[in-house]
Amino acid sequence: MHLSVKRLFVGFSLLTLASCQDVIDVDLNSSNPRYVIEGEINDSAGPYYVHITRSKNFDEDNNFPVVGDAIVTVTDVEEDITERLQFVDGVYRTSSLSGEPGHTYHLEVRTADQVFTASSTIPEQVIGIDSLYIRSSEWDANEFFATANYVDPEGRGNHYRFRQWINGRLMGLSIVTNDDFNDGRLNTLILDYNIEEDSGRPPIQTGDHIRVEMQCIDKAVYDYYRTLENAGGGDGGGWHSPANPVGNIKGGALGVFNACSHSFKEIRAE
Repeated sequence: MHLSVKRLFVGFSLLTLASCQDVIDVDLNSSNPRYVIEGEINDSAGPYYVHITRSKNFDEDNNFPVVGDAIVTVTDVEEDITERLQFVDGVYRTSSLSGEPGHTYHLEVRTADQVFTASSTIPEQVIGIDSLYIRSSEWDANEFFATANYVDPEGRGNHYRFRQWINGRLMGLSIVTNDDFNDGRLNTLILDYNIEEDSGRPPIQTGDHIRVEMQCIDKAVYDYYRTLENAGGGDGGGWHSPANPVGNIKGGALGVFNACSHSFKEIRAE
């Protein structure tokens, strides 16, 4: 099955990772501000980043205060190496840590009054996109979307996340999928997006440059993005009892710590 994670209004934004920014906004059910922690480590060369902010009430402005006085460490459990991240330009960043498939990474964030922890494992299976091409929409022959083919290895339990940039602009739709019904098979995934939620951008046109990222993620990260989908309504319609997303951060903070392998593929629409 696969789920589409839409842009939800408005609670926090993901950090800038690998020179890209993925914005996921969440409506909060709490009147008390909470810490929001977003981090990612992958199997590309670092640095890697952790972004920490404080949430606000639904009726307040969207300028979320950045937390710059926390003590943030990431530990490679297999190598028994711990690095303290430095706060630079609004984010915490590593300097020497490397992401390795099969390794588990432990995040610890210490603020003045609380301690938060999370662990995530980069899947050993490193899977990439076999082919990327343009096809017409199943609903409208005049609309075109990028389509990715990839082969899921045999053995249940693989989870994936896809992100798409068109002409350098990240589409606000992140697609998560697993191998519950396609284990060990060739998979074809249409990377559609909600035109209205992406500021009215029309579907892909001739000459557009498309860049797609495929992440192999662990189950906890997959569940987080699935929860975001459920919070916004699985049918893509209006709000259905908004809820705080269930992440893998322990200690009461919102957000997610994502250790993943990833790869990119690019094409130009002709």
